[in-house]
Amino acid sequence: MKIPPKKVVRRYELTYIVPGNRTSVQVAAANTAVKALAEKGKISVIKEEDWGKKELAYAIRHQGENHREGYYHHLVIEADPAKIASFERNLQLNNDVMRHLLVIASEDEEETSEPEATETEETAE
Repeated sequence: MKIPPKKVVRRYELTYIVPGNRTSVQVAAANTAVKALAEKGKISVIKEEDWGKKELAYAIRHQGENHREGYYHHLVIEADPAKIASFERNLQLNNDVMRHLLVIASEDEEETSEPEATETEETAE
């Protein structure tokens, strides 16, 4: 009897920047496209945050233009590590994404509000 291999699922954090000259409709379409890439690669989106439009620290040249602003978007995803390479490759080919950063999420980071509550309890005592 063969034992099927255990599926390894890791949690990742993805932050990406959409050019600041895009309209809100185009930004929403870019976000939908990134989530569609995740679904296509059988990657589940756990949490999604829109960080809004921010000024960049330096100009980024993208599609022949220098951009000084960008719309930041953050996703927490879960996926098989074998599928991450193809997902990241497709993300690089997406013209709506200027830059992205994909990192393995720390395991102790469940909720950011929990450690703050612990600190206030210790201070109260």
